[in-house]
Amino acid sequence: MIEAKLLFSFLVIILVLSLLKLKYTNQLRLIEKLIFLIFVACMFILIINPFILEKISAPLKIERGRDLLIYLYILFSSWGLIRTHVRINLLSSRINTLAGEQALNSPKRESESKDNKNA
Repeated sequence: MIEAKLLFSFLVIILVLSLLKLKYTNQLRLIEKLIFLIFVACMFILIINPFILEKISAPLKIERGRDLLIYLYILFSSWGLIRTHVRINLLSSRINTLAGEQALNSPKRESESKDNKNA
């Protein structure tokens, strides 16, 4: 079990450090889609032949292959959650910038409506 803890700790550290330098671009979205397709293909293979999980979990000293599957799910879920958080923050900052530019570039509408009523 110690080997699994070390492996998953290493993967979490890589995940966090890579997300600190994340710049959300179209190339990153393409890479994410490829990773997701590979993940789905692996899960399909594991569904067809679940004995593979036992072979993979044995060197990591994980007692059951299903536990390994849960650990991998936790890692992928955390990655998706953090990625979504970064994307939402990016979109929020873009919306704030756009709203600020619109407010600075557009004339005051109240003064225009008062001028139209007085005329």
